[in-house]
Amino acid sequence: MRETTEPGFRKWKIENSMIMSWLINSMNNDIGENFLLFGTAKDIWDATKETYSSSENTSELFQVESALHDFRQGEQSVTQYYNTLTRYWQQLDLFETHSWKCSDDAATYRQIVEQKRLFKFFLGLNRELDDVRGRIMGIKPLPSLREAFSEVRREESRKKVMMGSKEQPTPTLDASALAARSFNSSGGDRQKQDRPWCDYCKKLGHYKETCWKLHGKPADWKPKPRFDRDGRAHVAANSESTSVPESSPFNKEQMEMLQKLLSQVGSGSTTGVAFTANRGGMKPWIVDTGASDHMTGDAAILQNYKPSNGHSSVHIADGSKSEIVGTGSIKLMKDLYLDSVLHVPNLDCNLLSISKLARDLQCVIKFYPNSCVFQDLKSGKMIGSVELCSGLYLLSYGQFSNQVS
Repeated sequence: MRETTEPGFRKWKIENSMIMSWLINSMNNDIGENFLLFGTAKDIWDATKETYSSSENTSELFQVESALHDFRQGEQSVTQYYNTLTRYWQQLDLFETHSWKCSDDAATYRQIVEQKRLFKFFLGLNRELDDVRGRIMGIKPLPSLREAFSEVRREESRKKVMMGSKEQPTPTLDASALAARSFNSSGGDRQKQDRPWCDYCKKLGHYKETCWKLHGKPADWKPKPRFDRDGRAHVAANSESTSVPESSPFNKEQMEMLQKLLSQVGSGSTTGVAFTANRGGMKPWIVDTGASDHMTGDAAILQNYKPSNGHSSVHIADGSKSEIVGTGSIKLMKDLYLDSVLHVPNLDCNLLSISKLARDLQCVIKFYPNSCVFQDLKSGKMIGSVELCSGLYLLSYGQFSNQVS
């Protein structure tokens, strides 16, 4: 405390009282009451630093570092993800109590820390932002963390505008194309953008810390039971259960309708929808506006089968690639013959390509709320129709006239 006779004491006393008031008012009441009788702001500061400082709290530092190491964007927006990272980094800065002898060394150290934090920001981004991440990392010199965040946030906004809401849309005409989704053995498809990513083996489903290739399998690990294709809980499964996977492209009503149709086909019933003239066990043929070729996952229904020579593949509805292992033809009914049908084993249903059918039959296809109609290109006469069944356009036997060659 300064002497009362010193010049400027009055000014110092006013400023000291003001700072003491700031410090005490920034504390909780039960803590601030302990410092009301301290004489100077420095006394309060030294006491609180000694009592509550975390600069040497190794356990707290470890906790923050651990949380930061495992942190990923997940379902957060880019802004939420960046703000959370910033709070973690601000906590780490409290532990940085280094004394630098040279200001240039301090500036260099800050640049190193900035670059590491930029890489951490990139590392935790979801995979749909890989493109913008790659563009930014190609810039020399690298932009600052704030500049990178601003660019990624703009890209996220652009994707939202271009792609619309992430919510699952109500099945419409094009919903039949989603029947080609690949399902895992538990019966549900997974959205890759929300799954963990391993930096070691470069695969989805886990992080580096739990990678079996790096650390080996756990001692108590047991293999999960495997199911054959007919046991899977997917759209084309012949199952008595009517449960619908959470991420299924079809609602419960559509699932029940498909299973009812399949049970009729499997039992040889002639009522309802019949899909072929003499193949009672064939799966439905779903009219698909998104398929470029006719496709099936069942090689047994194909005639003149030819194995594929190369490693051709097709993109299916979930964005993944499925291998084409062969091609063949099929007489779907008396007046409808499909040629160059692709055999894609991963498909669990049969897809009828609208574009290919229009070219082969030289017809015009018109869609209506409850059906789609096929008209001859030259005469304009209707040569066939397909009815809407629970949101899906399903091809029924006898729906094409004898004019179809």
